[in-house]
Amino acid sequence: MRPLATPEDLESTAVRRVLAEHVRLAGELLTQDRELQKAAEALTTVEDLLARLAAEHALEGDEARHLLALRDELGSRLLAAAALDVIELPDQAAGVLKRAADTTEAGLREILSELAR
Repeated sequence: MRPLATPEDLESTAVRRVLAEHVRLAGELLTQDRELQKAAEALTTVEDLLARLAAEHALEGDEARHLLALRDELGSRLLAAAALDVIELPDQAAGVLKRAADTTEAGLREILSELAR
């Protein structure tokens, strides 16, 4: 598997594609391999990229609010999954990460389709 780009490596035009790639990867890692740490890392990158997309495009109004709300929701789920992992509840942590990937994917699809208009 090729290494994923980091936020620092990206041109702003590539951020959207990489967002979708990282969310997809996180879902696959959780579904196929149960790689909690790698999935959490991919979703953390998504969290960073959501903020970057809002900032770099100087988005105002609804677009920025939606991107930042999605970032905040994802961040909350990542914290919850980390807490579950610390107390050694990996199945519950995996479930939270899977929901995070699914809701982020759906939210991204909606937001990015609005931005493309």
